Amino acid sequence: MPKSPRRKFNADRFLDKFKCFEGVLRRYCDQWREGLDGFPEMLTVETFKEWLRSSAGNRVAYKGMLEGIYRAYDLSTKQGHEILFDALEQCGVQIPGVHSLHVEVLALRVYSEHPEVFEMAYDFLTLSRVDKFTMFRGKDARSLEDLDANTEHFEKALRKAFAVRKGTEKVLVKRFVDGDVQNFIVYHEERVHAVLEMKEHGETIDIQPLIFRPVRQDFIAYFPRFGKIEIESSTKRDTSILRTTFGKVFLDDPEFFDSEESQTLIDLERLKDPMFTFEMESGHQAALTDVRCQFGGKEVHRGNLTRRTYFKLWRSLSFALR
Repeated sequence: MPKSPRRKFNADRFLDKFKCFEGVLRRYCDQWREGLDGFPEMLTVETFKEWLRSSAGNRVAYKGMLEGIYRAYDLSTKQGHEILFDALEQCGVQIPGVHSLHVEVLALRVYSEHPEVFEMAYDFLTLSRVDKFTMFRGKDARSLEDLDANTEHFEKALRKAFAVRKGTEKVLVKRFVDGDVQNFIVYHEERVHAVLEMKEHGETIDIQPLIFRPVRQDFIAYFPRFGKIEIESSTKRDTSILRTTFGKVFLDDPEFFDSEESQTLIDLERLKDPMFTFEMESGHQAALTDVRCQFGGKEVHRGNLTRRTYFKLWRSLSFALR
């Protein structure tokens, strides 16, 4: 099993953004307060920092609270700020004085008060990080049968396949249709060390609870008219697992997309043949002067999926992780 990634961020710098906005921090922590040992009665940025430095962090509530803070931190960038604004607009949610809030404060406030908006923004942040996609041709054009039941079987098969690699069986598959294209979003989590870096007596200390957090979502699009699959994933190994598992569950053939020609989407070899001619009626001539490719008719390539288009798709689904 590959070593779990370690994430570290400067907790002091993050929490200092909540000075003058400590009410946001209190409202977030209130949902966890009863399960937290020694939690300060009067919560300020400084008392919260001190509690973090001294807490053992073994309670479920402690890990849950830190997971939310990490997710808010993930969105605390210039790109995350823009994504949060777009998500608020798409959901029709208005927050007074939103433009005066630090992105850290805004992210945690949205997480606490409008979780559906936060999930939308976080999902798009994850989508924006996917930059590798691969297309595979299947053995023939074939429709998918028993979609609901097989989607459930697909999810269970992926849980088993990813359990060893990612240290958890927490996988969720969502399906939606775009025209005749079947689209699948695969959420999977990994067990990661969430490392807080803080200052104590002038020295840097690390707090390292082991938590589960959604680190990525992969995308699959299947085009039944062509028997073609498009997979967006960050590693070749995960792409292979998704491809073979999809073939096994939906098409009863784990090697459906594994032929030697599976990654050959266009073959123009015939045009190089000196004997190649167009079949024309007598008295007519034709010459090849231009080649234009239209992939899948009206299909929208995942690489061209805009943030606004994604938000519209997101609102049509229930994307909450179980």
